[in-house]
Amino acid sequence: MRIKLITASASALTLVIASSSALAQSEDQDVQVTPPPLEVLIEEQETEQVLSADLIGADVMHAEHGAIGTLDSILFDSDDKIVGGVVAVGGFLGFGKKHVALSWDQFEVRAEEPAVYLDLTREQLEVAPSFTDQATIRAEEEAMQAQQEMQQQQQQQAPLE
Repeated sequence: MRIKLITASASALTLVIASSSALAQSEDQDVQVTPPPLEVLIEEQETEQVLSADLIGADVMHAEHGAIGTLDSILFDSDDKIVGGVVAVGGFLGFGKKHVALSWDQFEVRAEEPAVYLDLTREQLEVAPSFTDQATIRAEEEAMQAQQEMQQQQQQQAPLE
């Protein structure tokens, strides 16, 4: 019985996908799509340009003291400008690492290397304040609110003496 249900569901899904494809094809034939203007397109990466995908996870280095950590994130402002980088420092095998955010002007990106450089040491970052992202802030606020609501419920349920 279960096998028939799965087979019937798979058949129905196949029918829906096939009819959606046919509908999309007939709609696509009638629509003329205009490409974006040439002045907004970048057709190839130049030698001095670096992709963010090459930076995320890249080693963060000090020229004289070696490895500091890894670049975990790039921080943008509301104007879509890069304002900082978040460095993961310390820890062992991914556990216990600390995140420290620094102004983007502190980073030196070298297009020829899969690394970024700082003039700060690992020890300086290990004693710096940790970075807290918005998801963590919201989660902490929600946990605090839930705890307050639970305390209020417990106070309401406590027998009056």
